[in-house]
Amino acid sequence: MKKTPGQWQKHLDELFRQKIRKLGFCEHCGRGADKIQLQTSHIIGRSNKEVRWDTENAKALCAGCHWWWHKNPIEGVEWVKDKMGSKLYNDLRVRARKTRQWSEVEYKKVEERLLREIYGSKYNV
Repeated sequence: MKKTPGQWQKHLDELFRQKIRKLGFCEHCGRGADKIQLQTSHIIGRSNKEVRWDTENAKALCAGCHWWWHKNPIEGVEWVKDKMGSKLYNDLRVRARKTRQWSEVEYKKVEERLLREIYGSKYNV
C-alpha cells in the first residue's frame, strides 16, 4: 500500500532517531546511553525536509543537553560550528534552503539509506 507523505515522514523520523541514537552517548556532555536516554536534536528544524533526515543535521543529546541547546541557541550554534566546522555548518544551511516536492521514490531512497546506516551489511535492498 502506498504511504502518504505524513506516513513517510513519521516512518523516516523513527528510522532517523534509531540511526542518531545508535551513537550511544551524548555528543555534548559525553554521558553514555547506559546512564541516560538519548534524544535526537536537529540543528536545523525538522520542517526543513531537505535536511530533516541528514545525519549531519542532528546530534545525539541527553535530555539536559537537548534542553540547553534549545534554551541557548547562540551558544548552541557556536558549539555545533566548533564540532562540525563552519564550512560544513554553512553547507548544511544552504542545503536546508532548498525546497521541492518529495516523491515516493525520494522517500524510499532515504529509507534505504537509513536502513543501510542502521543495519550495515545485514540490510539487503
